[in-house]
Formats: sequence, C-alpha cells, structure tokens
Amino acid sequence: MSGRRFSLQTRLYVQLRPNVRTVRDLYHLRPDILGRRVAQTELHMTVIHIGELSRLATSLEKFSINNDTLIYAAEKLVDRLIGIRDRYKDETFDLEAIALEPYGKTAAVSYQASERLRALHAECLDALMDMLRRLGVNDPMAWMQTDNNLRFALTLHPHIAIVKGANEFTPAHVRQNASLTLMDIVY
Repeated sequence: MSGRRFSLQTRLYVQLRPNVRTVRDLYHLRPDILGRRVAQTELHMTVIHIGELSRLATSLEKFSINNDTLIYAAEKLVDRLIGIRDRYKDETFDLEAIALEPYGKTAAVSYQASERLRALHAECLDALMDMLRRLGVNDPMAWMQTDNNLRFALTLHPHIAIVKGANEFTPAHVRQNASLTLMDIVY
C-alpha cells in the first residue's frame, strides 16, 4: 500500500474512459433527449461497482465485521485491483454499440462486451469475492445476489450514460462504437 488510508466514505469502482472520438460521438448523440447531459469529462463505463464502504459495512453487519477490518480488507482489495489494472493498462477496449436505451431515468448507450472486457470484469469480481471470503462470507456469489449494493457487481452491463433525468424516448440502434482505456482505480 502506498500510504493511502480509507474511511467508510471511500467509494470503490473500476472504470473505463472513452477516447476523444468516442466522447465527441457520444456528446452529440440524440440532442433531442432532454435532461442533464453528462459532462464530457465525466463520461465513463463502469466495469465493477463496489460502492461506498459504509454501505458495504451495513450489508455485512450480520457477519460482525468491525469497520477497521473492513477498511483494511478494502485497502488490500484496491492493491489487487491496481495489479489487475496494471496488466490491462496498455489495452484499448473497442466495443460495438448495441442501442441507446433508458436505464431508469438515464439515457445510455449499451455495448456488446468484448472477450477482454469480460475477462477484466471476471478478474475484478474474483478479487471482490476473495475479499468477502476473507471477511467470513462463505458463499459470496449467493450473498451478493441478495445484497442491494453488490448484486450489480455480479454481471457486466457495458453502457455509458449520456443524459441524466432524461425525458421519455424511443430506444434506438446506434452506430457509435466506443474505444476505451482503464482509468485509475477510484477510491
């Protein structure tokens, strides 16, 4: 560890950043959709979302894990995620667009997951499940399926949100394929 110290407000996730062409294409896509456009600098694709440690602490209460133990485990998880990121750092993930569709009140472009993106997600998920096992969760997969915070980490849903609070719109096929690279691990 490089001197970082987490708190219960620390949020963990692994994300991809779109390249300049992809940002430009996404930013000009469907100007008729009303709502708050996601800033160009905030466009991203989440590979795995672990979330705020306070929510994880609440979810893990039945396992009697104290906060210091959880924070230490999260720091070790980030060390492992950084190692995974370093193995993929020179890769560009080129993804084929599927559709522009609603995710609740968010307009997002969904993408076909490449084999390398599925492998990256699987490695990150494996690291998360190892952390949960070390914390005393005997069957992390089953437990995560029932947890409102982590159940979304189980499955890769490649998409990039472009408009928040979007008005109703008709989903449509789009041709805006994306090229993305890994961002630093967020915490």
